Amino acid sequence: MVGGVGNLVTSGSPGVKIAGMVLTQYAGVMLTTAMVWCVIAWRCLTGMPRWASGATIAVGAAALALMVMVAGKSSSMVFVPLVWVGIACGVMGVYAWRRLVALDVVGLGVLWCAVLAWGAEQFVRVGWSDSAARPLMHPGLWVALVMAVAMGLSGAWLVGWRAGLARATVKELAQGTVAGSLVLLLVATSFEVSRSAGVWMPQDETAQGAVVSIWWGVFAACLLAVGFGARMTMVRRAGLVLLFAAAIKTVVFDLAQTAQEWRIVSMIGLGLTMLGVALVYARVSARVDRAAEDAGANGGDSPPGV
Repeated sequence: MVGGVGNLVTSGSPGVKIAGMVLTQYAGVMLTTAMVWCVIAWRCLTGMPRWASGATIAVGAAALALMVMVAGKSSSMVFVPLVWVGIACGVMGVYAWRRLVALDVVGLGVLWCAVLAWGAEQFVRVGWSDSAARPLMHPGLWVALVMAVAMGLSGAWLVGWRAGLARATVKELAQGTVAGSLVLLLVATSFEVSRSAGVWMPQDETAQGAVVSIWWGVFAACLLAVGFGARMTMVRRAGLVLLFAAAIKTVVFDLAQTAQEWRIVSMIGLGLTMLGVALVYARVSARVDRAAEDAGANGGDSPPGV
């Protein structure tokens, strides 16, 4: 506790800089603390079986010490979430090795802390559009991609959609983590597409908004494809909702400044497109559900739904 507080309040002191992260004189204290907690966790697992549940607390304390070690007051929070994702992967690796009670919750909690730190840095402390990076090269975008992949894989593995058995301590948290990975991916890519469109077409606000709407449509199509391919009803429905939101945005905002004739033509084309998507979705969904029912009847058990 003393080392963590000292690391968070210390500023202007000499330290080691690594990718914008400043390791102060308290970093050694925090690293030593994490190693001691790891030893305690090992002893709880091997030498004191009745204290096996205490290993979860020890691993969580070690993860917390490492998280605070790189998140000093002088550190830039751009790449700190990446380190936290690595810590979360380490915790999930321990959980894969030994099914310690609620250790998966600790790992998912570290991932969500990384998301919160990322959001605070990109939208509160600095602002996404203030970056001088080249189009589609915003550092926050690539950090978000890594976090989204880690969250999606961790949540999907814990819920066990392919195996049919839920291994998560809190299944709802694992499912929410998968959904959060999709939301994170959509938010990061949408902001970067908007920023890049502003660089490419600085004088045309209508075109900038249209580029974001097109990206939403592409993202929705990907969700529909993944939802049908993996038989995930939740993902398919999310794709439909996003497609509907893209249509509303196009009609209400993107076409507001265009000529009336173009608005009429665009609305007619958009309506026909939505009708076609609805018909295709209904037919493909019925076919997929029928195949799932047949597989469940032949296998004696129904496949897991989401």
